[in-house]
Amino acid sequence: MSNPKIIKEISLWYVLAVAALLLSNAIGLFGGFFKENAGIIPALFFLLVPWFVLQRKGINPRTYGLHGERPVSSIVAASVAAIIVFPPYFVGFGLWAGFIDNATADWSKLPTIGWWLWLFITHFLAIALPEEVFFRGYIQGRLALLFKRRIKIFGVNCGPELVLASALFALIHLVSIPAPFRLAVFFPGLLFGWLKERTGSVLAPALLHAASNVVLAALNEVYY
Repeated sequence: MSNPKIIKEISLWYVLAVAALLLSNAIGLFGGFFKENAGIIPALFFLLVPWFVLQRKGINPRTYGLHGERPVSSIVAASVAAIIVFPPYFVGFGLWAGFIDNATADWSKLPTIGWWLWLFITHFLAIALPEEVFFRGYIQGRLALLFKRRIKIFGVNCGPELVLASALFALIHLVSIPAPFRLAVFFPGLLFGWLKERTGSVLAPALLHAASNVVLAALNEVYY
């Protein structure tokens, strides 16, 4: 498949992804049941489109990391990444909250284990997994066809597609909340992309993605 066709294909599905999010936002304006369940639209879009596109082209989705094989390896990889990344994030969040908002931590507000578990499951199924299937599986995988050059980052061969997929991932976050701080997800997007290349599956980045969302929610509870 030629480069222009790949670019056109990615652009088409990305624009449709934005449309799915806009539709979700519009439905959410009705409030109540509609607001609570509008997120199903982009979640299903992110999950189903990669399978549809790849299978229509006769491509095995597994080659794009759309599988759950070797789950233990994915869990270990995501856990190691979390152990490395989360501690400095805790410190940075606390410094930011204190400096910008003059907020202090109230650890008595720390949610229960049940809350953590439920939030992790819902974020994994409704947000993290769908987004990783679309951005790290489909978009990053298709973009990889455009670039031959690779560099090793911590032992993993990576190309420009990792950066581009992370940029598209960050930009689409502006659809729901058009605020500059939303672009910060570009940086965890890089780590998610690296994990996908490291493990060959979207499971590891999806697990870390869900855990990151839960940690952010917990810190917001504690500080605000």
